[in-house]
Amino acid sequence: MEFSFVRARLTPLLFAIALLAALFVSFPNPALAQQPKKHQATGIVVATSAAHIILLRQFGKNKVRWTFVLAPHSTTPADLPKGARARIYYHDEKGQHLADRWKVIEPPPPASSTPKPSPPKPVPATPPAPPAPATPAPTPKPPS
Repeated sequence: MEFSFVRARLTPLLFAIALLAALFVSFPNPALAQQPKKHQATGIVVATSAAHIILLRQFGKNKVRWTFVLAPHSTTPADLPKGARARIYYHDEKGQHLADRWKVIEPPPPASSTPKPSPPKPVPATPPAPPAPATPAPTPKPPS
């Protein structure tokens, strides 16, 4: 008799716990929603526009162009000059790299105001010198 009393009291309790667990799993908490994974890329700025940043990255001997779309909350990259070495902080969304922010690591190399020196003019070839006259070989003396 005691067994049926315990079973009768625990069965609804276990059912309620199982129901609460199922509800908790089916309705995730928005505060616990997974944030997009953050990445960073460093390279040379090739071009910028109001909507894109193009970065040239080097992997060993290979150079690859990466295009970043500006995230809706980011500003126009006016402070990213062409040729500067920069680091782009981004996340991936719908198959695109969305640039959240960026930082200039090295400014672009200064443009030289002096013209490059022209290559030296080729020197005309001089005609070869005539060969030296051949001297006759000494004749051996006859035995005496």
